[in-house]
Amino acid sequence: EAVATGDMNKFMPLYFQQNADDLPSMLEKMLKATLEFQPDLLVVSATDLTGGLLLSRLFRIPMAIVGLQNIWFPSRYQESSLGEPCCHYAAFFLLQYFIFRLFKNPMIRPTAMESLRAYGSSDFWETYEATFESSMYASLYPLGPVMFGISPELYVRPHDWPADIEMHITGFWVIGAAEQQRRLNRQDSSFGGSTLQELETFLAEGAKPVYMGWGSIIAGTPVQMTLLALRSLKEAGLRGIILGGWAQLRLELVKGQPDEAELEIFARENVLFVQTAAHEWLFP
Repeated sequence: EAVATGDMNKFMPLYFQQNADDLPSMLEKMLKATLEFQPDLLVVSATDLTGGLLLSRLFRIPMAIVGLQNIWFPSRYQESSLGEPCCHYAAFFLLQYFIFRLFKNPMIRPTAMESLRAYGSSDFWETYEATFESSMYASLYPLGPVMFGISPELYVRPHDWPADIEMHITGFWVIGAAEQQRRLNRQDSSFGGSTLQELETFLAEGAKPVYMGWGSIIAGTPVQMTLLALRSLKEAGLRGIILGGWAQLRLELVKGQPDEAELEIFARENVLFVQTAAHEWLFP
């Protein structure tokens, strides 16, 4: 609900409470995987950054941080994930303070210390980002390079970032067309394999369709997203493929709408819903 309405005041406490609840078990899983795999490099995202930082420092393993957008480095010219209308630099600091408080949460520290005690000194957790100042330094100067998988045509490095920040805009990360084709042929469910026959039939039945999808984003509610997609296609008189994504968009979500019958008739003739797709194969 908080995500759907954009209520960050409600979302942030819930988000950090969820992290506090999940961190001990997440650390346990990451610790087990690290010990079994013995990696030469840790690649971590925003969702597992906490555990990645701890394990990188504990085992002296180099770390690279990856993401699809900047959520680490503060700038006066770019809004934070809070979506504030102004005072962007202060908002980044506020977010960093929330993260700092998460590390100090008494609910998670004992469990985390117990999990890591056998692999490091007993004061490891106590000294980890002990002050807000050290927490900010760790954010501005992480232990490894940071790479954003976004096109430099869409994101320009803010000019108030220090020159020595090791941040790289790499361009979009795309699994190659040949590999996507192989996975599609193997009916890999992550690449639309389970709906390959439906896709081929739908594409052969009429004009080239419009593709509509939000990936992992939930914008508003799944019902609103489904209605926006279907009504837009109907208004434009176009065929379409709608990706279900994390919002799990599907035709059943139009139930109870005043134009339910019209949308269902239109969709059954002109729209195909799929949960995943091999985009390199689908897009000409």
